[in-house]
Amino acid sequence: MKMASQTRPSVPRYIAPSVTTEELDYADLPVIDLSKADTPAGRADLATEVCEAMTTQRFFYVINHGYSPAQTERMFDIGNALFTQVSDEDKRQPEYMSSLRTNGSFQGYKPRQTFALSI
Repeated sequence: MKMASQTRPSVPRYIAPSVTTEELDYADLPVIDLSKADTPAGRADLATEVCEAMTTQRFFYVINHGYSPAQTERMFDIGNALFTQVSDEDKRQPEYMSSLRTNGSFQGYKPRQTFALSI
């Protein structure tokens, strides 16, 4: 019996924007090194580091995760498809939109620029 080949749905390539030339104050994101996960002591350190990062910064940058550059690019392609491959009309449908504005839920689609930073 022949196995069906696994095919990936086609999505447009994500093209990252150019690096800005503006002088910006960037946040120093904590770096989480997943290569530490190979030992019990390393996993304990990682748990502490992730907890601290999520408590203080709410974001972190992961290195040594094991994904190839091609896999990482594919994830960006798929993530961007939500913004580029769904019609604006569909995005306005109640079952599609996040109910953030009506009941504070963060689940569901939120269009780009939903959140504004007050600086």
